[in-house]
Amino acid sequence: MSGMAPSERTDIVPSDEAYAPQIQVLLDGQDVTDNLMDDVIDLKVTLQRDELGGFSMQLANHREWSLGGKPRVPDGTYRHSDNDSIDVFMPVSVAMGYVGRMKQLFVGEITMLQPAFPSSGMPTFSVTGTDILNRLRRAKPSGDTSRSFENQADWEIAKRIAERHGLQYSSRSVTKGDKNKLVSQKDQDDLSFLLYLAKKNDYEACVIIEDKKPKLLFGKPTDKRDGEKVKVYALQYGQSLISFTPKLRIASQVSSVTVRGWNSRLKKKFEYKATSKDLPKTGGEGKTGPERVEKQLTAKEERIVDRPVQSQQEAKNLAIQILTETANQYLTGSGEAMGDPRIVPGVNLQLTGLGSRFDGVYYVTKATHSYGASGYTTAFDVERLTDNFTGELKKRD
Repeated sequence: MSGMAPSERTDIVPSDEAYAPQIQVLLDGQDVTDNLMDDVIDLKVTLQRDELGGFSMQLANHREWSLGGKPRVPDGTYRHSDNDSIDVFMPVSVAMGYVGRMKQLFVGEITMLQPAFPSSGMPTFSVTGTDILNRLRRAKPSGDTSRSFENQADWEIAKRIAERHGLQYSSRSVTKGDKNKLVSQKDQDDLSFLLYLAKKNDYEACVIIEDKKPKLLFGKPTDKRDGEKVKVYALQYGQSLISFTPKLRIASQVSSVTVRGWNSRLKKKFEYKATSKDLPKTGGEGKTGPERVEKQLTAKEERIVDRPVQSQQEAKNLAIQILTETANQYLTGSGEAMGDPRIVPGVNLQLTGLGSRFDGVYYVTKATHSYGASGYTTAFDVERLTDNFTGELKKRD
């Protein structure tokens, strides 16, 4: 599409380093990788849009006995489940990658310890946790009171929420926006309220690692919308792309979304109808889901009534956001690639070797990085606004 800014493409190709992946685990600021390495059965980091990130680690939990008549540990002590160096609420950081190319993927805290003592086989010890956004989920206005923000833009409110939990505001986040006369949090925890502010503006809200520190990203998706320059990582099926299963679904698609709201203070109705022309310009040459269904006689229109919008612009933003969210479910997929810590939610993957219909650039919404006996792999979920159909759409009776 003309007018689109060029993207920075980086090819992900198999190399010898794929046979020597590395991990790093920090507990309470201490590097415990060497102590755990021989016992790691499986280590996973899962990052996903609009949800808490998480990690899980399964360890061989050997029973330790006295050696040479001199007790090294109490007889019958289990190596990890009886060791208080791993405990709930403990800060944890996980990095994955290769020699000279490690990347910190997760910063959070331990939320669950789960030993397993099977009838046969080796005892194990599983450790799981969530990222720093979990702090926000545990916090909400106390009692029956609500928290109010006067004369502040949504991004300023988001920044205040982050700082209240010791989370810095990312330099990639937005710092512009209209100020609200009054915004009330009411009976919402801080995470739900933050995600509400993000959805209201068609933004994303998540924790990213910036300057080796966890920070809040509050801003537009980096999916090439509006011609913005983005980074694209290329994967080829049969090489770095191990598997991929796309889904092109029309069932949930609508031709338009109408948002109607009433401002009781101004005694005024606000309404906006979003159509395919309002969708982000991501550079695809094919058709979107709404474009495909609007040619049908039975095209559906989703109507949202009595939504609490306070202005015409807010009604417009919400209608476009709902239509975009629905349109992004038109072409989705899940796949697995050789492990690469650069594959995280918010990046774009150019997938090739899939044929003319499903080749193209996809936006990552979820990534799971796994390290274990089979090496290091990255599973991912993606979405895409347009297909590769460039022909003339025909109305069907």
